Amino acid sequence: NLSDFHRIGVECEIAARLSRDLPETGTPYDRENVAGAVGALMAGIEMVDDRYDDYTAFPTPILVADDFFNSGVVLSKEKTSWKSLDFLKLEGVMRIDDVEVGRGSGADILGHPMEALAWLANHCISLGAPLKKGKFIMLGSVVKTVFIEKPATVSIRFDELGEASVRFVCICSGCLNACLGSSQMSDGHQLGTAGNIVDTNPVEELDRSRITAMISADSIFHFLLHLA
Repeated sequence: NLSDFHRIGVECEIAARLSRDLPETGTPYDRENVAGAVGALMAGIEMVDDRYDDYTAFPTPILVADDFFNSGVVLSKEKTSWKSLDFLKLEGVMRIDDVEVGRGSGADILGHPMEALAWLANHCISLGAPLKKGKFIMLGSVVKTVFIEKPATVSIRFDELGEASVRFVCICSGCLNACLGSSQMSDGHQLGTAGNIVDTNPVEELDRSRITAMISADSIFHFLLHLA
């Protein structure tokens, strides 16, 4: 229900489920050795709820402390036979009511999705809280966040990985009036006519405590400065 959110946005991501712990070994994790701990990959829609008048006016540590607006995740079926995938060519596409609004590849996630997992694993070790078996990690989005301002169905698909979808509706009069008066998304994309999407793959909605590994604001801020 759109009325449950302030300003809901969606992203097209790759998610990983750990099949074993990632403890300190004396050798930093890299994208090659961290991959052995990934039991499955999934396509994932991350839902983010922007509660700020202008989030760009806030420093990065504040956004990190707010978990970058994370509000929920919808995941595809797990793919356990993923190691033959070419992440640099693995393409993800996001559609709103069957209209394409963004696409990208695994290379858009720090050059390779496992680079993101390796960095997180090493950072969590430095905090004394190594990643544990069973955790779901959202590795990153391959498209720019798209904000939803009227009822719509969002779907994503990664070739050879999977697909997921979520439908947003209005069930209150105030939200309905706002929806009827809005015909465009905030980034200028025209929303198509709402339609039914038959999702042959059941999806799973997870509590974010099972998905997100929290990172200290100062640490990620310094990391971002290093990348810049």
